[in-house]
Amino acid sequence: YTPQEEMVRKVLLELGLREGIDFVHNCRVKNGRSYYWIDFMLHTRRLAIEVDPSVWHRKRSRMSLDTPSDPRDDDWIEIDQSAPPIVWNRGISDQRKEEFLVSNGFRVIHLSDSELKSIDRIKEVIEGCL
Repeated sequence: YTPQEEMVRKVLLELGLREGIDFVHNCRVKNGRSYYWIDFMLHTRRLAIEVDPSVWHRKRSRMSLDTPSDPRDDDWIEIDQSAPPIVWNRGISDQRKEEFLVSNGFRVIHLSDSELKSIDRIKEVIEGCL
């Protein structure tokens, strides 16, 4: 668990949810030939919770000079530096994951930096979706 994920886990447990039964951390969901990883999945409630601190989801990280330089692009990361540049965009990947989940009947909560600063705010957001 990251520190932010541990806060969410604590809230889920305080709400009476059981880990491994009512919710799963780092749940792997199959999508065709690949998988999506969900921070917290509440299967029976058709709810996915994504912990989105800006360090992973909003700040650009440049791994190589070969990566795109358009400032509108989100988190470009070069996957394999020994091969020709293959670029992955976290923003596009997150969007596709959310579209996949919604199309399969799940609600998706994204907890932002401001929400992750307070256990009470995390609890309020999650309770509003249960």
